[in-house]
Amino acid sequence: MKPADLKNNLVVKSNELITASYAMTVNEQRLLLACIGQIDSRTTLDNGAVFRLSVEQARDLFYTKGDQRHAYRDMQDACERLFERKVRIALPEKQELLTRFVQSIVFDPENGTADLRFAYEILPYLSQLEANFTKYRLSNIVQLTSSHAVRIYELIVSWATQGQYYKEIEIDAFRELLGLGEKYKQNSELKARVTIPAMQQINESTDFELDISFRKSKRTFKWIQLRFNQKAAAKAADLEAKQQREARALHNQAAKQNREIREREQNAAAEIAAVSDGWAEVAEGTEYLNTATNTVFRKEADRLYCEATRTSIPAAFVARALASGTFICLGLPAVGH
Repeated sequence: MKPADLKNNLVVKSNELITASYAMTVNEQRLLLACIGQIDSRTTLDNGAVFRLSVEQARDLFYTKGDQRHAYRDMQDACERLFERKVRIALPEKQELLTRFVQSIVFDPENGTADLRFAYEILPYLSQLEANFTKYRLSNIVQLTSSHAVRIYELIVSWATQGQYYKEIEIDAFRELLGLGEKYKQNSELKARVTIPAMQQINESTDFELDISFRKSKRTFKWIQLRFNQKAAAKAADLEAKQQREARALHNQAAKQNREIREREQNAAAEIAAVSDGWAEVAEGTEYLNTATNTVFRKEADRLYCEATRTSIPAAFVARALASGTFICLGLPAVGH
């Protein structure tokens, strides 16, 4: 059986994880993001949950324009490397969480699959997310071959989700986000190896367009400026998808309300039928309290009669009245009543 197609899955991360500091290769990112895309971010994620990516799925996702011969080797290498990767996540009061992304990875060389379990400390950043998160479709990053392009794409999607389409960051802070360490310390290297390739790939292969420039402070480049926006076609597609989701939600809500009405009607009909079936067995003179009027009715023949108000409920309507919940059976009156 062919493995599930993952390209339309949503990758959802908390914004704290989006802006965390870490470094990894593009193949590690692909493995990680393909597994994150299998998580329902609205629900609780069990600590022992396993997420699988097969080499076949990886080929279909990430090697559509390139040489597929290395997909097996790339996944095996990504499993080895990803297990060692650390991530730094900013916490309140200037604290910092240092953890791994995964607690275990099992690579099956015969079947060409990788089974991944996320680290316990990472779970809150991937599950039960109700606010302050970023989401995008896995298909938007499958053509990116630069690990820096993937990270920058996630950052601009996160900022755009928050209504920001321009961001200026200190170059040192930008380098820290991408986990560059001692690499590309010269701005010329940073441009040639990071920002220019990332910008080109994002503009060519994703739903966003991006421009990156550098700004000087006095005579030294100190700031990196990112200007970005979602492409018009992608905006239109997102709007249409949103309208379809809203229409489905309204349809489902109306269907639920209709279903609940039918269930109530069916339950009421069943209750009336049950009362009607048992009415003949009720002893003559049995009294019922009408809680709405605080008056007492008693059974006379097949009707309910109230002596105080000299009103009666005909036999045809007795079952419905008793099934309504307004009447409480008091039983037969005491002898001599």
